[in-house]
Amino acid sequence: MTIMKKESLLLKIILFLVTLAIIAGWGFGTYGFTIVGFDFNNHYAYVFYNLAVGVFAAGIFLLITSYLCFHLLLAIDKNQFYSSLTSTRLAQISHLFVGISVVAILDLPALYVVADHTDAPGILLIGIIFAGVAITLTILARLFSKLVTAALTLTNKEA
Repeated sequence: MTIMKKESLLLKIILFLVTLAIIAGWGFGTYGFTIVGFDFNNHYAYVFYNLAVGVFAAGIFLLITSYLCFHLLLAIDKNQFYSSLTSTRLAQISHLFVGISVVAILDLPALYVVADHTDAPGILLIGIIFAGVAITLTILARLFSKLVTAALTLTNKEA
């Protein structure tokens, strides 16, 4: 097994563990916000349903992103990383991160209501950090997509 295959295998294992964490957070987060919404029998119950829908949507986006990242790792194994398919997958990943950031930004008003009701402003900060991380990853994915596209055009000009 070559060194690149070992590193790729390590990245696949890490991606698998991260995906398991996403699935666990997705399930427990959606379930938890729904149960709290059921127990919260007043006019703030809609907030928790909104957060449950946001966690569910972000979980779907994150699972699709892990699937695409796994296929990128397979392309690295086959020495086909610099291809138009890789550029397309990176563009899809950036679109998924845009979706995650939109979901996080749309959940901010609900988080504000929770933070105001519980007198815990740190809850709102968690939502802002989540949106900021998603926006940063969007920029990185678009940058990688442009780099792969530039490398493809460079290799096509040389050939």
